[in-house]
Amino acid sequence: MDRWLLGFIVGAILSLLPPKVPALFYECLLIFVIIIGVLFKQWRVFACLCFGALWVLNHGDAYNSIWRDNEINSEQFFRQQHQALIEITDIPVATQTGLRFTGLIKKLEQQPLARPIKVRLSINNRYFPKNYTFQSQSQSHKNSQAQYHDDGNKSTKYRFDNLPIALHQGDVLNTKIKFKPAHGLANQGGFNYQRWLRANGIHATGYIVLKKFEATRALTKQSSQFAGVAHYSVDHSIGKSVREQLYQRVKSLTQGLSQQPLVLALLFGERSLFDEQTWQVLQATGTQHLVAISGLHVGLVVAIAYGFAKILIRVIPFYLLSARGRQVVTQRNSQFFLLSFSTLVTVFYCYLAGFSLPTVRALIFFLLFVISPLLPIRLSPTRLILLSVVVTIILIPSSVYSVSFWLSYLAVAAIMLVYWRFGFWLGKVPRRYPKVVKNIAGFMLIQIGIVILLMPVTALLFGQISTISVLANSVALPIVGLVVMPLLFIAMLLLAFGEPLFSLVANIANAVLEWLWLFLQWLSHIPSASLSLSSKQTLVICVLVLIGTLLAVFRFQRASSGYWRNSVQGKSSSKSSAILPTSVALGAIVLLSGYVPSSNRDWQVTVLDVGQGLAIVISKGDKAILYDTGNAYPSGWNLADQAVLPYLKYHGLTLDYFIVSHDDSDHAAGAPQVVTAYPDAKLIFNGELPFIVATKTHPCQQGQTLDWQGLSLTMLWPEKRAAEHNDDSCVVRISDGKASVLLTGDITKKVERQLIRDTSGLGLASDIVVAPHHGSKSSSSKDFIKHLNAKAVVFSAGYLNQWKMPSQQVVARYQDTNTQVFSTAHDGMVKFSMSATSGYEQKGWQVSTYRADISPYWFNN
Repeated sequence: MDRWLLGFIVGAILSLLPPKVPALFYECLLIFVIIIGVLFKQWRVFACLCFGALWVLNHGDAYNSIWRDNEINSEQFFRQQHQALIEITDIPVATQTGLRFTGLIKKLEQQPLARPIKVRLSINNRYFPKNYTFQSQSQSHKNSQAQYHDDGNKSTKYRFDNLPIALHQGDVLNTKIKFKPAHGLANQGGFNYQRWLRANGIHATGYIVLKKFEATRALTKQSSQFAGVAHYSVDHSIGKSVREQLYQRVKSLTQGLSQQPLVLALLFGERSLFDEQTWQVLQATGTQHLVAISGLHVGLVVAIAYGFAKILIRVIPFYLLSARGRQVVTQRNSQFFLLSFSTLVTVFYCYLAGFSLPTVRALIFFLLFVISPLLPIRLSPTRLILLSVVVTIILIPSSVYSVSFWLSYLAVAAIMLVYWRFGFWLGKVPRRYPKVVKNIAGFMLIQIGIVILLMPVTALLFGQISTISVLANSVALPIVGLVVMPLLFIAMLLLAFGEPLFSLVANIANAVLEWLWLFLQWLSHIPSASLSLSSKQTLVICVLVLIGTLLAVFRFQRASSGYWRNSVQGKSSSKSSAILPTSVALGAIVLLSGYVPSSNRDWQVTVLDVGQGLAIVISKGDKAILYDTGNAYPSGWNLADQAVLPYLKYHGLTLDYFIVSHDDSDHAAGAPQVVTAYPDAKLIFNGELPFIVATKTHPCQQGQTLDWQGLSLTMLWPEKRAAEHNDDSCVVRISDGKASVLLTGDITKKVERQLIRDTSGLGLASDIVVAPHHGSKSSSSKDFIKHLNAKAVVFSAGYLNQWKMPSQQVVARYQDTNTQVFSTAHDGMVKFSMSATSGYEQKGWQVSTYRADISPYWFNN
């Protein structure tokens, strides 16, 4: 059976490799293969593999077909506003720019939908009355505003005091909405928002369109069915959910607590009050998992509920029963009572956490454990894990491309591996020491094992590792699990008997969290507490940990049980003895590859996907030049933090020069973040930045040249130092003598004509050009394109942007000259690699895009 389960899991993983979901014909072919495989015993594992692939691919097809099933033309749908009936499915969160929530569309234009569409919506605060006030919700760090959320974005959380409307989970909205497709930026090193939306079943994003923010009124049953509806209205007839009622009540009672964000995160999984400093401390100490309700918290709840139930059995006066009655209750059925009580408490806790995907996965594992005695098969620990993975994939197929899903089960696998391989060390603890010493030693052993074995995954996902996570978790886990969580559950229980009792216990829990937080803050300020890693360094760590795991499994088997000792002495001994030299050789190759410099003639130009804006990285070796940064928004969310800096860190690049073309926000708004991250980079900018001393900036003027690692950078425009207008953009031509790239900023046709005259047309010719002004009609004249004689052009523009850039007329002009066209809106990040090695001689460069070449998987696009 284990092989069948493993085959299903492998098939589910392999289903992620195709660039798009296969057509119905291939799904039917898989069904035929499965039927044939089931009939023949030797092919059943392969049949399970095909079934796993079919199940995930079918779910992917169901996600994509939501528009077809509802008879909606998606191209027209996203270009218009729609009247919709939406049920709010989570607790609305306030941001500096308004409100945000998730909901289910039940009706569109008065017509019920065949399948509800899950969307992520916002209400902009420009529709709010002028007398509303807001303040930061953060209590632990009042001076900080920016915050990270579970979707990886940075924004600012606020509490609005004078809103004319109160939205709650369970409310039904009848309003106009402008929808956007479930689309995100596509860059190496950055957060994949589009995949996050798909993993959470969200088909579209959007915002509520209001000409005027109207006061709400309760709708009658008839009006909620679109009979004489208003432009905007809310149906409160369903009322708040129990979860939100408890959340709002606890939030109000803990308003004065310094650690209110942590309390709400541990009880309800709501992390909207966390600020940037909080996330930085958690990430530096490797304790982010403590505030993300998952298997760890569910396991703690199970243990607490089980212990509490055992106490109940002891204190309940069963002595009033007969002797036989006491025996039936306390002995024969005690286990049933303990597990039933634990199950009810655990399910309720998962409900409080909003039945998030991590809590549902943990709940599935626990329920399988509870019902395992009733199953006709024996469930070993390994089989239980495999079965829970399979059941989770069947119930939630999107879990396969969810990062937290694999992190959870990898952590469980790491615990089992460490205890299986090194558990015998605990037997060497002298008997004269109390049992608690052995328990502490076992806990520390597991902590060290988890940190080491999950280090590659952490490095791959976050681009950094914590060097103090073992110490931080060794203190934080026992305190949270044995002290804070029980106190919070006692407080919730006492809430039914009065708010003073709740506040008393909550204050005790807050005091413990205050002490713990001071300790974590102190740890986070230790030098090198967190190390940022490049992709090469991450590869080295992955291989070293893999080698260590292989050595632990094969090399040291004589220290384990007789079964394994006998197997090593048998046929597997030769394979086991070959592990060490093979591992050492592989490790040496990988380690050396990380220090072998690339060819001096290799250089790259990467046009990042920054939406409606521009950011370009020119790199050679481990050095780079940055041209523009993308936009930034009032909420604090900016493209420098989301795309530019993650890309530079992912490739381990150091900035030598930072060029800002002009001072438009979609080009220069991320400059503060870049300058802070790379203070030694030379800034080339014709304008003024308030945070930069004027003498530290260098102008960009026509005729200037810059030699950088064998590359020649020629400044073609402007004629004088200015940066206020599009035509003041710094135009740069980069060349190695063979391949050349032209960066144009936002120049218009007027400057294009001037450049043709100034250079006589000869100095403009370039192999690759980044289209002026994102492909606007005001740029890219026919004469300019003719003198460029480019082989490739890149349009850096936002997906379905309101200006409809790039203009189809402009695209056609480039195509008429046989220029290869790329767009960051559709292709994601576009990377050109210039080299004289084999395979490049024909045109001197090759191109790769994120969506088609770097990450060409159906669940990403």
